[in-house]
Amino acid sequence: MSSKHKKKASGGLISLCMIVKDEAASLPRCLQSVQGIVDQIVVVDTGSSDNSVAIAKRYGAEVVHARWTNDFAAARNTGLARAAGEWVLFLDADEELDAGTGGQLRMLARERAITGYFLNIWNYMGDSGSDGATINPVLRMFRNDRRYRFEGRIHEQIAGPITRHTPDARFHLSDVIIHHYGYKREVVIAKNKLERNRELLERAVVEEPENRFHWYNLGVEYFRGRALEDALRAFRQARDGIDYASISYAHLLVKHEVQCLQALRRWQDSLALAEEGLAWYADYPDLWHAKGIGLAALGKRRKAAEAFAAAIHIGKAPAIYHTEDGMGSYQSAYWLGSMHEAELDFETAAHWYAEAVRFRSSLLAPLYRLCHMMRIGGDEERLAEFVEQRFTLDSPQASLKLADVMRRSGCYKALRIWLTRRLADAEATERAMLQPWLSVAEDCEALACGSSDDDGGLSTGAAGSLGQALAWLGMAEQSPFPDVALEWLPLLIRSGIAEGPVRDVAGALLDLRPDGEGPSSGAAGVRYAAHALCALADGHLAEVQKTADYTRAAQEMRLLLPAQGEGDR
Repeated sequence: MSSKHKKKASGGLISLCMIVKDEAASLPRCLQSVQGIVDQIVVVDTGSSDNSVAIAKRYGAEVVHARWTNDFAAARNTGLARAAGEWVLFLDADEELDAGTGGQLRMLARERAITGYFLNIWNYMGDSGSDGATINPVLRMFRNDRRYRFEGRIHEQIAGPITRHTPDARFHLSDVIIHHYGYKREVVIAKNKLERNRELLERAVVEEPENRFHWYNLGVEYFRGRALEDALRAFRQARDGIDYASISYAHLLVKHEVQCLQALRRWQDSLALAEEGLAWYADYPDLWHAKGIGLAALGKRRKAAEAFAAAIHIGKAPAIYHTEDGMGSYQSAYWLGSMHEAELDFETAAHWYAEAVRFRSSLLAPLYRLCHMMRIGGDEERLAEFVEQRFTLDSPQASLKLADVMRRSGCYKALRIWLTRRLADAEATERAMLQPWLSVAEDCEALACGSSDDDGGLSTGAAGSLGQALAWLGMAEQSPFPDVALEWLPLLIRSGIAEGPVRDVAGALLDLRPDGEGPSSGAAGVRYAAHALCALADGHLAEVQKTADYTRAAQEMRLLLPAQGEGDR
C-alpha cells in the first residue's frame, strides 16, 4: 500500500466512526461497549432533536454535524474524513461490541498483513431475544486509507472500494461479535425503519436497475414488511442470470427466496429452489433446515427428518455463510423431534427434544413437547426416568424449571416419581426448594385420578393457589374465581369436580368477562380458557384412546392439541 494514501497514526490505533440521529436511548450502551478498545470516536449527527449529541460528547466523541441527504454512504464518508487512527471500526447506535470478544480488536489491529476484518453481527429479532438471531459476518474494521470510501445510498458497502484500490487486499474473519438490536420489533416500529429503507431502495433500483444487491435488499425489506409478492419479484430480479460462484451473498438470496415462497405457501416451488441452492451450497445448514420445513408442510415427514438430520450433521455453518442461530443445532433438533413425534416414534423424538435442550439449555418448548408426548403415550414412569438420565441440572433453579414444566404439562405422576428420587440425593438448599413441589405433585395426581376423602376434598389437603381454587368450588355462593388459581383450570375441568361451575368460568373468560385489567381479562383470560378447553378435549380423546381400534388416531389428535403450559412464557 503506497504510503501517500495512508493516514498518519496520530489518532491512535482504532477510530470508531458512527452516524446517528435521535439515538439517545441506545447510544450510551454502544459507546460504553468500546471503552478501552478504540482511541478515537467520531460521531456524525444528521439532525438529532434529542440528547444524542450531548451523550456522544460525554463519551469524548468528536461530533460532526451533517445534513441528511438520504445517502448512508455520504454520511459514513463524512465521518471517515475525520478518522485519524490506523484502523476504522464502524458501528451503529443500536449495536454494541460483545464484552467477551470485543477486546480482541486491539490485538487484531496489530496484524500488519491484514487489510480488513469481518465481525460477526448477531441480529436479534424478538423483543426479548427469545426469537433467536441471524448471524452475519460483515466487514466492519479496515485500514484507514483515503482511497477507501463507502458506496451505496443504503446498505452501504466498503469491500468493493477496498479491493478495487488494493487488489491484493487480505481479509480475515474474526471471532469478535457485535450485538445488533435494531431489528427488534419495537425498534423497527418506533423508528419507521421499514418505510425509510424501502423508499431509499426503491430509489436506488431506479438509479441502478442492474444492481443485484439493491434488488436483494429491497426484497428483504418487502419480506420484513410482509409484502410477499413484491419481495418475491425483487428476489427473482436479483437472482436472474446470477453466477452463484461469484456473488458472496447468493446463498442468502436463495435462502430468503425459499422462505418467501414458504410464507406464500408455495411449498413445491420452495423445495425446487432449495434443491437448486443445495447443489451449490451443500454445506449450508440453513438451506437443509428450510428444505425440511417444506417437506414437513407437504406431509413428507420422513424425508423432512432426513433434511433436518443433514443440517445437524453439518452443525455450525461454515464462516463464509450468513446463518441463523439454531440452524444445525437446537432449531433443527426440535424440528427433527417433532417429525418423529408425528410418526409416534416417541423414543427417538424424546432423544432429539433432549438434544435441542442440550444445544440451548434455556429452551422450554422441547421440554413441553417431551412431557406432552410422553403423557399422551401413557408412559409417565419412562418420562421420570428419561429426564433423570438425560438432563444435567446444575442448580436448584434448573430443577425448579423442569418441575414447573412437568407440572404445567399435567405430568403429575412423573413429577412425583422424579422428585422423590431427586430429593433423596439433593443438597439441603435444593431439598428445601423442591419439597413443597412434591406435595403439589401428590395433590395434583390425586385430583387428576379422582382420589378424595369422605368429604369430597383432597386426601392430602391442597395448599396455595390450588387450595384457593378448591375452596372456591366449595363455597355455597359463588364469588369471582380467584385470579391466582386460573392456571389450575385445565386440571379442574379434566378432573370432573364441579364441572359445571368450572366450565362457566372458562365461558366467561372466552366472553372477555370480567372487564378491566388483570390475569382474567382480555387476551390473558382467553388464553387460560383455551388451555382449559384443550384439556377437556384431551380428556375425552384419552377415553377414546383406550379403545383398541382408535388408539393411534386418538393419539395423533391429542398430539395436535397444544401442550399445556406451552407458550405461556
